[in-house]
Amino acid sequence: MTAKQATSGLTNAVRKILLREWDPCGVGGGGPDDEYDDYVLPVAQLVMDGKSASEIADYLLSIEIRNWLSPFDDRERNRAAHLLGQLQVHRRLE
Repeated sequence: MTAKQATSGLTNAVRKILLREWDPCGVGGGGPDDEYDDYVLPVAQLVMDGKSASEIADYLLSIEIRNWLSPFDDRERNRAAHLLGQLQVHRRLE
């Protein structure tokens, strides 16, 4: 697998997690698939940098506060952050 393929796979995985698990706008059930694309690369970079699930959750929270003025569901944010953190483990095993 090339570095470009690995990065593409990571960004696709991040996109899916943001849309299906985090989804503060509630679009995962039928909205545009690109709703959170502005956050995919920064979140993928956090994953590549080995940031913890807690650090990723803090970043997602900062997005919620900045864009919607109040945080959304902690469980959804923390679950998304946990899954994003698991991508780090998967990347190390490749």
